[in-house]
Amino acid sequence: MLLNKDEEIINFIKVVGPSLPVDISKKLGINSILTTALLAELVKSGKIKESARKFGNSSYYYVDGQEEILRNKLLQDLKYQEKLVLERIKKEKFVFEEDLSPQERFFIKNLLDFVTPLRIKIGENEGLCWKYYSTKLEEIEETIRKMLEEKKVEKEKEGVQKEIPKEAPKEFKKEEKISDFEKCVEEILKNFAEINEKKVVKKNNEINYVVSSNTNFGKVSFYVKAKRKAKISESDLSLLFTEGNRRKMPMILITDGEIPKKVESFRQKNFGDLLKIVKI
Repeated sequence: MLLNKDEEIINFIKVVGPSLPVDISKKLGINSILTTALLAELVKSGKIKESARKFGNSSYYYVDGQEEILRNKLLQDLKYQEKLVLERIKKEKFVFEEDLSPQERFFIKNLLDFVTPLRIKIGENEGLCWKYYSTKLEEIEETIRKMLEEKKVEKEKEGVQKEIPKEAPKEFKKEEKISDFEKCVEEILKNFAEINEKKVVKKNNEINYVVSSNTNFGKVSFYVKAKRKAKISESDLSLLFTEGNRRKMPMILITDGEIPKKVESFRQKNFGDLLKIVKI
């Protein structure tokens, strides 16, 4: 009888696609405890597979060939930050663990149905990297080979440049007028931090800073965007989060614009303490 139930479960998954235990239990009229036990045995025997990502305490169960259907189901449930990490891995094809921010390292552990951990040895160094599921090992090997060749060429160029000393060009500094907005922003920053970097993106409208501040946990760096805009949008916050996340820093938005309630709710839900807003 149990053998028939095994076949029923497999046939159900083949027809319906990746399924949760509760759906299988209801459709086939089996109690949940027995369903869980049967699914565990089927996974152990290799007849079906289970997703790494869980919904409550349950995984999705599926058969060979349904991997893409499973990923499409899981994709709908990913959090905003998880989607950002997944997009990065997909675009770059593989990323070394050391190049991920602490936030990305945390979220990537929930993406094991989309990414695969690999240990890669380059010379005497060995490190962990994460590859997108469709990236082939040959692509990774080719990319690493090109990286090593580029580094070799750069070292050779550096050696030649050291042999031929160049006369330093004379610098003529041009005095730039600082807008009232910039003055106000930098007054705020100087009250709690030291400005390490500054880049004017749009004169009088958008400036990026890297600042450092002493905290109870030591010196912490922040990525700051000062933005003049009538009304701040969710996309403004998403863009700032992406920029700051790549630099592996918490973020601050300083603005004189309106912060709608739905934008503040979006910030709290998706970014929490990683992204702060200072209104001027």
